[in-house]
Amino acid sequence: MYLVPTVSTTGFVYLYENTSRWDGLVPGYSAQTVVATNADGLEWKTTIADTGDFEFHLSTGAWDFTVDDAALNSSSVEDFNIVAEPDSFPSAIELFVSPDYLTIELNIFMDAGADGIFANGTLVSPSFTLMPLNVHGQQHNYTAADYTSAGNITVILEPGIYSLQFNTTEAADENASDYQLIGTQAFDPILVGIEVYEEAVAFPLRNDYLVTGELTNLSGGAVEKQFLLRNEADDLWFNMASDVNGSFAAYVPAGDWVAIVAPFFADNDSTETLRYPFTVGDDSSVRTGLNLSSSDVIELKFQLQEFNTEDNMSGIRVTLVSHDGFGNVTLSKSDDNGNVSEQLMPGNRSLFLNETSPQQHWTLDTSSTPFSTDSSVEVLIDLDSLTRTLESKCC
Repeated sequence: MYLVPTVSTTGFVYLYENTSRWDGLVPGYSAQTVVATNADGLEWKTTIADTGDFEFHLSTGAWDFTVDDAALNSSSVEDFNIVAEPDSFPSAIELFVSPDYLTIELNIFMDAGADGIFANGTLVSPSFTLMPLNVHGQQHNYTAADYTSAGNITVILEPGIYSLQFNTTEAADENASDYQLIGTQAFDPILVGIEVYEEAVAFPLRNDYLVTGELTNLSGGAVEKQFLLRNEADDLWFNMASDVNGSFAAYVPAGDWVAIVAPFFADNDSTETLRYPFTVGDDSSVRTGLNLSSSDVIELKFQLQEFNTEDNMSGIRVTLVSHDGFGNVTLSKSDDNGNVSEQLMPGNRSLFLNETSPQQHWTLDTSSTPFSTDSSVEVLIDLDSLTRTLESKCC
């Protein structure tokens, strides 16, 4: 055994071309091994640094170099002659790795099932961009024409870290998308290295659709106002606002809603209000271009008295049940004399109460005999003669 002098030899490993290196920024990098072999079959090994370079100390002579990882499809440098020259260093070795591009299936859908599962969602095919987040990879743009089926698209990507980005719009924009292009949560980047994707990557969107329209008063004038949407089934409220032209636009969660405009003074000095039921879903005809027109309020008055005793019932809240889909209303508390007064939109309704005190239980239900305000000539409806007593049961 004897020792021989060695020469420091450095090199770089590039990804595809010499514009970027196989370094710690690219998924799949794992300090792979570079092998140097001379004519006698002697091998030396070193690892690729996370900066994409490597270094050997080799004896003079001809050497071959390559990266020892079949998945990287590395090039080779053969018969690289290492010469000991004082005050000089050998030129750098350049190796190129060309891992196969990965084929990845993406699933894009509105999360109608609220579970992040593609099969339970509403499948959509929006345009999007896959944007590289560092020097590795290149930008890819896709449109609806690139999907293999609704919500399903296959992309082929070189190694890199990619962010999926939509061309999001505001609801009031002229080119607003029909549904909101925002994820149910922030999307994780797509990491493309050398490991094959066995399953599709899911990108669930909020289950929100575009709602647009105009709010006017009874005489046709534009109404600028804050108002509410109510989804009773899901116990949701949504704030809406119309501008000076009466126009409104927002992305609203799917479901059955009632637009509620509280009583207000219109330009003709009348008091008007509005309740309008509508469905937010994939049928855009029933949620866009809405024409919401308010109506004169009807003032509802009645008195609550206990059955048999005819004692006035104070501090009691009765629920006004709509038979037109306008949603239920919890009325203001009855006063000391049992009187209740409320301004509301014309329609068919009934009264409901199920009240319990420590020693008594009161009930009221007129659903079998609903009353209508549509036929009223006056703006005052007095139910005192229609229903004025509550059934009382002692516990």
